[in-house]
Amino acid sequence: MKNIKTKLVIIFFRLFPSVVLGYFIGMHFRADWCGSRLRQRSWNEIEEHLQSVKLKPQIYQRTRLSQTKGLIYIGILSMEKHRNTRIPAITDTWGRKHKKYHKIEFFTGNNGTANNPRLGEVIPLDDDIKLIQLPGTADISYPPQKKSFAMLKFIYDNHLNDFEWFVRADDDSYIKVDKLVKLLSRVNSSKPYYIGRPKQGKPIDSMNPLDIYCVGGSGMLFSRKLLNLIGPHLESCLSEMYSGHEDVEIARCIRRHTGIACSDSNESMDMFYQNYGGKSRKNIYGRNIRNISRKNRTNAISFHANKDPKYQYKLHIGVLQDQIRTLLKTITKSRAAASFINRLL
Repeated sequence: MKNIKTKLVIIFFRLFPSVVLGYFIGMHFRADWCGSRLRQRSWNEIEEHLQSVKLKPQIYQRTRLSQTKGLIYIGILSMEKHRNTRIPAITDTWGRKHKKYHKIEFFTGNNGTANNPRLGEVIPLDDDIKLIQLPGTADISYPPQKKSFAMLKFIYDNHLNDFEWFVRADDDSYIKVDKLVKLLSRVNSSKPYYIGRPKQGKPIDSMNPLDIYCVGGSGMLFSRKLLNLIGPHLESCLSEMYSGHEDVEIARCIRRHTGIACSDSNESMDMFYQNYGGKSRKNIYGRNIRNISRKNRTNAISFHANKDPKYQYKLHIGVLQDQIRTLLKTITKSRAAASFINRLL
């Protein structure tokens, strides 16, 4: 009996460490497996969240570029008196880059002169850029509601099938086309998207505070699908104005006929820079971007406003300096990597 107890004790002390060790090893692999399942589930949730964010819908369905379609058409509202000032400030700076991906045309009124309502009067400018005098519109009226709707109608009639994305901008805006190309080439233009700097509606404009519209000055982006949906209704929307703000009325037209509001995200606020501030002017933007942080200049895609052309050139110099700094950092990292590899060989 004593020998049996002795053997049982020996067996117990031999097996117990193995059982304990096996238990912890099993728990370790189970934890790894559960962790991987949890990480997978979390990523699926993140992916679903990205799909639901208005600014980044269908982020993995890239725009299918073809040789027959351009990526971006940029229509810029201007005036005849700015032909030799603000317009050259754009064509000399940001408007000259990346022409493979975008087309720019400027729009003015023609003070009611009758001509072909579909084509307008086209005036060639330098470097294959055109100025289009929209028929039946006053050039100096403000706010430029009729001019803005007439520009969108012209784009709808003449360029809908030529480009994937359409931008409405002012002649005192600055756009980083390379960054805009990177953004829009990641979003599916066959979906109806309306992107810009979001702002809440106001009862004074006959809008519900929950209705979000895109601020016009810093640029409004329309997918080809959205422009196709609202194009047939632009004339009727123009005849049913409730406020004096053309960006509010464009948003109202879009919501009325598509149910879609401007993209509402913190990211949009950073991407579309509006020059607010100054002495007790929190909700009023300044005439020119005199000072801007490098962070804001780096994060933004568009900037508003630079009404004096010299500030367009100043901002352009800052953007080029940022690009040079980025290139120098890349060169430094590449040299360090090459040096490390050489030491290994």
